[in-house]
Amino acid sequence: MSRQAAAYGGAMEAVFSLLIALGAGFWIDRKFETEPVFLLVGLVLGFSAFIMRLMRLRRLIVPENESLDDPDPNGDG
Repeated sequence: MSRQAAAYGGAMEAVFSLLIALGAGFWIDRKFETEPVFLLVGLVLGFSAFIMRLMRLRRLIVPENESLDDPDPNGDG
């Protein structure tokens, strides 16, 4: 799988994890009339999953021997 395909797939997973957690929290709040408790819980859980997925995606796309700060990893100039 190419880096671009991995990046696209990982970004979609990150966004959908946030949306699913928010949707589930919203649904639970509506069902049990507890607004906005579970929506906020869903927000926290979804955002945590979002950040974790992006961290794993960064490790997949940028190997440890490369640096994001060095514009020319070969050091050619």
